[in-house]
Amino acid sequence: MEGERGFNELSRLLKGITPHTLSKDLKELIEDGLVVKTILQEMPPKTSYALTDKGRELDLILREIKKFGHKYPIQLAKED
Repeated sequence: MEGERGFNELSRLLKGITPHTLSKDLKELIEDGLVVKTILQEMPPKTSYALTDKGRELDLILREIKKFGHKYPIQLAKED
């Protein structure tokens, strides 16, 4: 995730996730120090979410794991 995203934008990007589940997951990510929540002083107030340094580091790791999985899907399937 790059930059700040609002709740509705995240909901649209994560097709199939319910607002309740997204809210719960964001709360856990905030508690784990992976995401920071910012309440913007606008009318109406808006909330944005962004990855912390820790979250960005984990994102890089997960992207590498994804690349590995795409590179070796057949080999892993044959080894089982």
